[in-house]
Amino acid sequence: MVHLYALTEHPANLPHVRGIGATPLASAALGAIEAIFSEIDGDSAEPTESAILAHAHVVDEVARINDAVLPARLARPYENELALLAAVRDRDVQFRAALDRVRGCVEMGVRVLRKTNGNEADTPSGSQYMRSRLTSVKLAETVADELDEAVSGLTRDALRGVTGTRELVLTAAYLLAREDGGSFRAAVETVASDRPDLSYVCVGPWPAYSFALVDGGAS
Repeated sequence: MVHLYALTEHPANLPHVRGIGATPLASAALGAIEAIFSEIDGDSAEPTESAILAHAHVVDEVARINDAVLPARLARPYENELALLAAVRDRDVQFRAALDRVRGCVEMGVRVLRKTNGNEADTPSGSQYMRSRLTSVKLAETVADELDEAVSGLTRDALRGVTGTRELVLTAAYLLAREDGGSFRAAVETVASDRPDLSYVCVGPWPAYSFALVDGGAS
């Protein structure tokens, strides 16, 4: 069985680390795309904590030494290397475009939370709930627009989830050049300073998981 960690451009730089179950890393090229994987046994295919951590460590190291990387999500492994390459071939155009988009980039995340004082009603009526929900969604949309505007000159792409719950207002992921991480954090801090009722949590940089489009294995 073959576990996929990431796709990158050929020729790939292979990090000197081990994969899931301490398996050695390997790579296989299909045109301009190279897949980084390891051969694992059936027991190692389970999404245990150690497997999740090993997968993430490999992806981090691949991203550290390659300029364009599409991290794979942890998923069922492929039957063999031929099955993996066939899956890559089926989406070759899409993957090449995605590699162009993420080249030189990292992902930064932002979570916006409402500061609560503990006095909110635990069991609101139906009408109260609907009014509160509508207010929360409008706030989330406003906050998302403010945040997008503040970082628009730094980002190449963005994904956001307007949740509008009592505590969590917004989650967002941004794709930006690796060297712009400090400027991005400063822009988020500027937005946060104008919203004392909200907490802004900026996380990353990470490999561009949210923009990768790569499933880790067979469906």
